[in-house]
Amino acid sequence: MKDAYGNPADYDENLCRATACEVLARRIVHNLPAGRLEAVMSTRFRYRESDGDTSAATSALETAIDQHCTVSHPLSQSIIRY
Repeated sequence: MKDAYGNPADYDENLCRATACEVLARRIVHNLPAGRLEAVMSTRFRYRESDGDTSAATSALETAIDQHCTVSHPLSQSIIRY
């Protein structure tokens, strides 16, 4: 959504991308075996930022929390408590 607000001309396109990411994330979480969810959600990775720099290592769960996403899957909640 940061891209959507930062570039009003492409707001609809970026909103669609954000929605697609949310749908894919929900499918992954709900279809993953319970034993693998913790490893997938807590594995840290780096990505290339829009200015070309490399980000600090972060996990998918940390990123979701930082962006104020709703994390409602029971196994995700147990990882947060961990």
